[in-house]
This record gives sequence, C-alpha cells and structure tokens, in this order.
Amino acid sequence: MEERTCSIEQCDIFDFMANHVGLTVIHPGGFNATRELLGSCHIDKSTRVLDIGCGKGTTSILPAQEYGCDVVGLDLSEELLRQATTLVRRKGLQHKVSFRAGDALNLPFADGEFDRTIGQAVLILVGDKKKAVSEALRVTRPGGYVGWL
Repeated sequence: MEERTCSIEQCDIFDFMANHVGLTVIHPGGFNATRELLGSCHIDKSTRVLDIGCGKGTTSILPAQEYGCDVVGLDLSEELLRQATTLVRRKGLQHKVSFRAGDALNLPFADGEFDRTIGQAVLILVGDKKKAVSEALRVTRPGGYVGWL
C-alpha cells in the first residue's frame, strides 16, 4: 500500500484523518447519536432539513429514509458530494435528498429556508464557530430547530 503524506502547508483535517488516522468518515457516536439528534429536532415527513458538513451523505440519507422528509446536504468537498450523490442514487432517494457545495461560514441559502438544521462533527473543523452557529440559525425558520453533535 502506498503511503500518502502531505506537508503542513498542504494537509487539511480530512487528509490527516484519512491518511494518518485511517478515518474516511468522521461520525462521532455513530448512527445511534444521529438518531438521537434527529429525534430531538422533532422531524417528520413535512420537515425540510439542512445537513451542514454532510461529507459522503450518510447522515443526510438517514432522516429521508426514517422520516420521509426532504434533506439538503452541504459540504465544501466536491469529491465527497459526488460520492454522496452516488450513494443517494443507489438508495433511490434522489427525490428526497440533494446536495450543494458551500461553506458553513457563508451558507448559500435564504433566511429561514429550512425547518431544521443539523451538523455532525462540523464545528470542530471550522475556525469561527460563532459564525457557523449564526449561519445555521439564520437559515432555520423561526421556531425551527438547530442541532449539533
């Protein structure tokens, strides 16, 4: 197996986790924690959910499968979004789950566009956590829920 390394100037957190720690998915608490998060956000089939930092789309798929709601996953990585789109097609959920490239610090959505906004293992990766939380609150409708793990 070829060892991949990168200099400190080139290596980002995803490269480090994948190449040096062996984690290609950062999913603290696994799906049990995700299910608990979703349950605390009171999701149902009429809910529109934003998943910030969706990565390969596994968390985005879960509420669509279990609640029948519509989900938009957002991530910086075009490669991860391609993988997420492939997974959604394989599961036949392309009518429920879509993906968009974007930054948690400058969400490309209108104020109040979502009923629920979630993020799992995202805040540890962003420099300005206050801004990320503020953006999540901005795109979530008044009376909606924002949940982080």
